[in-house]
Amino acid sequence: MASGISIESLKVRYGKLEAVKQLDLSLRGGELVAVVGPNGAGKSTTVRTLAGLVTPVSGNVLIDGINANRLSPEERVRLNLAFVPEDRGIFRRLTVRENLKLGLLAGAKKSGSGLNLAAVISLFPILGERQAQAAGLLSGGEQQQLAIARALLTKPSYLVIDEPSLGLGPQVITTVYEALREVRDGYGLGVLVVEQSLRRVRKYANRVLILREGVVRSEHAVDESIDFAELERAYFGVE
Repeated sequence: MASGISIESLKVRYGKLEAVKQLDLSLRGGELVAVVGPNGAGKSTTVRTLAGLVTPVSGNVLIDGINANRLSPEERVRLNLAFVPEDRGIFRRLTVRENLKLGLLAGAKKSGSGLNLAAVISLFPILGERQAQAAGLLSGGEQQQLAIARALLTKPSYLVIDEPSLGLGPQVITTVYEALREVRDGYGLGVLVVEQSLRRVRKYANRVLILREGVVRSEHAVDESIDFAELERAYFGVE
């Protein structure tokens, strides 16, 4: 069976608006891929379709060789896909500990190993200090860490995150991305992130896809030869 995630010729429409046009994307275990582009590029639509929250007009979503087009979001979780949406999706009235237990319960239904509670607390120590606190009272950065930690406890092979740095300060962004690098390198997860800034992901990504107007305009393996300033000028008009 083929391993990894593959999106093939994806097309998504909202009414007459074609949000994603013939998009191809792949993700393997042990790599971090960033999908970068301005607002309205189709980034969130792409990952929401991957998670099963949006139905495509055409194209295929394959998870470890299984066609997931007709599978629900819950069924995709059982295929070891974890999705953290832009709004984080935490249960605000539950405590941090209770939110994390929901991830543990989902992970307990799967065979094999994965991150346990001690491991995610090691990645995000603030969650250990806040375990008895209602999740809705956390700061935005703490809520993002909780959402990622809960997703990791479901024992995913692939972690997909929509705008992990949205609204966060530089220190928290670093904490989040260092944790993503650790789960990629230390646990072999495939990590797919949506971002608006090339500079934010250049230290962490293995590959970068630049998306504009629903089309992948450029794809790059990240190494020292990439001129990020030139890419930003070419695709984002950033000086």
